[in-house]
Amino acid sequence: MKPVCLVIGAGAGIGGTVATRFAREGYHAVLCRRSDEEGLNRLVEGIRSEGGDATGYCSMPSSPTASRTG
Repeated sequence: MKPVCLVIGAGAGIGGTVATRFAREGYHAVLCRRSDEEGLNRLVEGIRSEGGDATGYCSMPSSPTASRTG
């Protein structure tokens, strides 16, 4: 079983970089962000295209549901 890295606030900056780095080191990166689902999808697909393992969740704080990517 792979170790898991949970990154809350996984955007295009530091959070996305941290998630990508952990995925490169063999972790399953779980990325969470509250907006820009398309950007989250791109980040997850970018990690996967490099051979990493990632799942993304996008949820607005005011919404009781979350959207899962991957």
